[in-house]
Amino acid sequence: MPKIIQDISVLRQISTPVESVKEAQKIIKKVTKALEKTSNGVGLGAIQIGIPKRVVVIKHKSGKGYHYLINPSLVEANEEFVFVKEGCLSFPNKFMDTVRYKHYTIDNHVIDGDELRTERQYYFYSNDPDELQWSDGLMCIAVQHEMDHLNGVIFLDRHKEVLEMVGDATVSIPEKIGRNDPCPCGKLKANGSPVKYKKCCLM
Repeated sequence: MPKIIQDISVLRQISTPVESVKEAQKIIKKVTKALEKTSNGVGLGAIQIGIPKRVVVIKHKSGKGYHYLINPSLVEANEEFVFVKEGCLSFPNKFMDTVRYKHYTIDNHVIDGDELRTERQYYFYSNDPDELQWSDGLMCIAVQHEMDHLNGVIFLDRHKEVLEMVGDATVSIPEKIGRNDPCPCGKLKANGSPVKYKKCCLM
């Protein structure tokens, strides 16, 4: 049973594409087995079990079934915001506020018979209950998180971007943010007062 890698030097490797359906299926099986052994895992990249290949397995929100990324590539990312308390299976019990995007589009490969077919996929994140009726927001974050793993980027890097965004490494972002609290991204109005969370990254 492969163990989940915690060695940053391994996680910094840039993964290479799989060459065939057979190779992809073999890796998916191993990654899925490792993900199933976790109690709170949402997604897992092949590199996290020591396989530097561009394969990712993500659990569906319902808990039934999986979403697979095979040789994915970024097409477009829009509307940067601060996602609060992101976790990673390679860093157990560590949670960081990260810079992510509300709109994320990739070209992914899906298994179609004995071929890998390219498919454009769009993901959307929102905290608005009405918008989340048609969007699995957590999937959007998980895809970004795991795409980073394939490129040798870890979520600690995205946390550093938060600190740069707010301009003060001592800033602490609360675990729970009220709709009328200042937005954790640090955005200010023209008069210098903070923008409320509900008018900024919550939207």
